[in-house]
Amino acid sequence: MRQFFGMLISFIVLALLYVMSTSSTIYAADYKYNENGELIEEILSENSILYYKYDRNGNLINKTKYSNVARNKPATAQGYAGSNLPSRANDADSTNSSYWGVELNNSSAWWQVDLEGIYELNKIVIRNYVDGNRYYHYRVDFSVDGFNWIEAGNKNDTLAATNKGDQYNTASVNARYVRVTMTHNSANIGVHLSDVRVYGVKSSLALNKPATAEGYFGSNLPSKANDADSTNNSYWGVDLTKSSTWWQVDLEAIYELNKIVIRNYVHDNRYYHYRVDVSSDGLNWVEVGNKKDSSIATENGDQYSFPSVYARFVKVTMTHNSANPGVHLSDVRVYGDKASLALNKLAIASGYLGNNLPSRANDLDPTNNSYWGMELENSSTWWQVDLGKIYKLNKIVIRNYVHESRYYHYMIEISADGSNWSQVGSKENSVAASDRGDQYYLSPVNARYVKVIMTHNSANSGVHLSDVRVYGDAM
Repeated sequence: MRQFFGMLISFIVLALLYVMSTSSTIYAADYKYNENGELIEEILSENSILYYKYDRNGNLINKTKYSNVARNKPATAQGYAGSNLPSRANDADSTNSSYWGVELNNSSAWWQVDLEGIYELNKIVIRNYVDGNRYYHYRVDFSVDGFNWIEAGNKNDTLAATNKGDQYNTASVNARYVRVTMTHNSANIGVHLSDVRVYGVKSSLALNKPATAEGYFGSNLPSKANDADSTNNSYWGVDLTKSSTWWQVDLEAIYELNKIVIRNYVHDNRYYHYRVDVSSDGLNWVEVGNKKDSSIATENGDQYSFPSVYARFVKVTMTHNSANPGVHLSDVRVYGDKASLALNKLAIASGYLGNNLPSRANDLDPTNNSYWGMELENSSTWWQVDLGKIYKLNKIVIRNYVHESRYYHYMIEISADGSNWSQVGSKENSVAASDRGDQYYLSPVNARYVKVIMTHNSANSGVHLSDVRVYGDAM
């Protein structure tokens, strides 16, 4: 009997999934699947969505969290009625209790939000005033500069407004402004927005940064590979007259890079070959990805994820186009985080061994090739960095020398003045040192100095720090 009911429940679930399916997408609660049964979207909360991406073989290659970047951002409108201010459409209240509203005296009335920065938008959700029967008509547009607008979606049907709202997928477009132009309310002459949610992530670090190349033809300048247009309408291109040719972008500062996306010119079955390198100085390069197969260029581009590496420059060296002698880049996106506050800052220690200077624990090389090291003499064997000024610290990462199962013990202290210290973390277990390092999250605390006091190495009497990273915000 239990087996029968189990089979019955499974059948019902499958039936529901089938009924709720739409062409290539299947919905189930707050999860969204593609036609291959792969999870592609997970709603974590009203203000965050997790997107999953897979390679051509179905292997998960990336998970990206998109947050509601419109929440409490500056909102304006063509007008408003009473206390129903523009800000009420993107505040924390997504219900009928808080909405922007105005009487539709002309053919349309608009509402707009400034995201205060360019983001890659993936979805926009519009919720009107909900009473079970009324419906609205409107158009949704986005813009990078507030002058040139592109339509993201519109509603012209008679479906009643719902609590869930209407969703518009935007495929990672670059935008700073979102505008909703209202044209109709079936119930009365007032138009209303009770909730506008815009899901996105910070735009590519390469967006509109200085780009150069070995050459280009016509108007297909190097800058067209990293502008706001990621389509075939804007690309860098040049004839491949020798074995290779390169394109390069200067991020104008050192970042901790972890992902690069390359989109070529997408047409029929053409494919490209290329290599992706990064550099901190523009002279010494490290390869982070390459394409040598015959998989065709796609709208989403090719994604290369890698362990965080310090870099300021990104170079793409093109070697082949299966369609013709021209090589093209329509979009290069670079992702990462601000560099550690400790990077190349003044470091001192209670001592060091050979050429393993204190500065080697917070230089550009986070690997075993560069580390501070000394013999463990007593409990006061320490390493310290001066960040130069006081910051609000929120995270510290410690990487020791990584080899087999060795582990280290240490304490982390911080100080605002270099005299009075507070412990914010320690390692006392036998977990082996790893390339990722040990991460310590802090409630924002003011500090200028960070000190690591080494107490044990399970392998020998030497203690080592190959990378110390410190994160936070300016005061």
